[in-house]
Amino acid sequence: MQEAEETTISRAFREDESRRNMPLPPENATRIMDVMRGISFGDFTPDWSRRVPEDRWIEEFRRLKQSPSTVATRN
Repeated sequence: MQEAEETTISRAFREDESRRNMPLPPENATRIMDVMRGISFGDFTPDWSRRVPEDRWIEEFRRLKQSPSTVATRN
């Protein structure tokens, strides 16, 4: 019984990982970006933003945006 449960759990994790690594359809990406444009945190600044230079995290974001397939293959 325990082996069957472990197999089921492992399969569920693999399926979840597979779904999360699927490319995001352009229309969904556009929808998400449109929603994010309307979000404001007021004067809140996350701690990490003070530790990481702006050009570094912006460049990382651009790199990830340009090559979504490499994100899936790194896992």
